[in-house]
Amino acid sequence: MAFCDKCGAYIPDGQTGCLACGYDEAEKERIEQEQAAAAAAAAAAEEQAEKERDTGNYYSFSNEELREKLEEQRRKQQEASRKWAEQEKQRRQKAAEQGYTVHSGETFKSTTEKAKKTASSFAKNSKLLAALSYLGVLFVLPFLFNSKDSFSVYHAKQGAVLFLFSILSGILKSFPIVGAVLTLFKWFCIYKGMSNAINGIIQPLPYIGQLGEKF
Repeated sequence: MAFCDKCGAYIPDGQTGCLACGYDEAEKERIEQEQAAAAAAAAAAEEQAEKERDTGNYYSFSNEELREKLEEQRRKQQEASRKWAEQEKQRRQKAAEQGYTVHSGETFKSTTEKAKKTASSFAKNSKLLAALSYLGVLFVLPFLFNSKDSFSVYHAKQGAVLFLFSILSGILKSFPIVGAVLTLFKWFCIYKGMSNAINGIIQPLPYIGQLGEKF
């Protein structure tokens, strides 16, 4: 047997609401539970929204810092490029004032360096041809390829004299002692002449070299 808490009327078995005043305790508990659940859900939603706002502000702040750093790096790179361009311009102007040519980042004195390289190459070829002049008929090489160079032509004349002497020594080779002496002297002249040519020395061969200076 149950009675209404509000008006005290009898509530039949199986009923939850009062027939007299309409008060329903079960319905009240259900409404209260729904209100509590709604309040809890609202509080949770507010908390989540607050977290999302905080997270959004954090990432927004980080992205801003990143943009600032990238902009600062870009400015530094531009400044470094500008300084390099100014230095390169000054270097080229200075090189031009001193008579240098700038090419591919290298500076060299155009006229002087090219002349030195040409002279060096010419000297090497001249010495090589001069040295070959003492090897048989190769004395003709300076006359054919470097006739304007007095150094190689001089040794070519000495080589021509030595070539004639070699023919003579070959004829006299039948005489044992004389032939041996002439052969040794020929090899000595070859060594002496090639040594002089390689070292850039103008000097006649012993005894027979004076004939070459008369040509």
